[in-house]
Amino acid sequence: MLESSLQRLQIFERQLDGHRLVAQAPARDRTPWLGFRTVTNDRWHQGNVVLLGDAAHTTHFTIGSGTKLAIEDAIGLADALGGHRDLATALTAYERQRKTALVLLQQEARNSARWFENLPRYVALGEPRFAALLHHRRSPLLTRMSPAGYYRLRRMTQLLPLFDRLWQWASGRGRARYVRRAPST
Repeated sequence: MLESSLQRLQIFERQLDGHRLVAQAPARDRTPWLGFRTVTNDRWHQGNVVLLGDAAHTTHFTIGSGTKLAIEDAIGLADALGGHRDLATALTAYERQRKTALVLLQQEARNSARWFENLPRYVALGEPRFAALLHHRRSPLLTRMSPAGYYRLRRMTQLLPLFDRLWQWASGRGRARYVRRAPST
């Protein structure tokens, strides 16, 4: 098996031009997403140079929002440039608006990354519970509770609409709707 893995790596020899291919580690206790680098920048512009997308900020790839966020940044930049006469004011407004819009999603991305970093914690629960918890991996509550307890509590709250709405608020989705409606300063 090791020999066939090495043969597959040789496929890329010409393209790598002597550089080493970084492949998934064979050890079960080491996963490739543990090496993810989170990028954050205090400032997203300098003069007339502006950062957007992954150059300005990253979110863990397990939430699949990188391209969407880059497009939203571009739209936000265009809106800010169109809404302000002064370049510095427009870029400051763009940065403030986009940073505010990212707060919840970045937290959810961190929660999702933690979920994958602690995969053995969830695997033993069996397929239906594992799938349900995978679906809820962005929840801040899941990282603070036992997986089995979270699953049982979530199932109970789904049966009662009032508790379901409270759960949605507590898990961040309800707060996100509030944040999006909050007036900008």
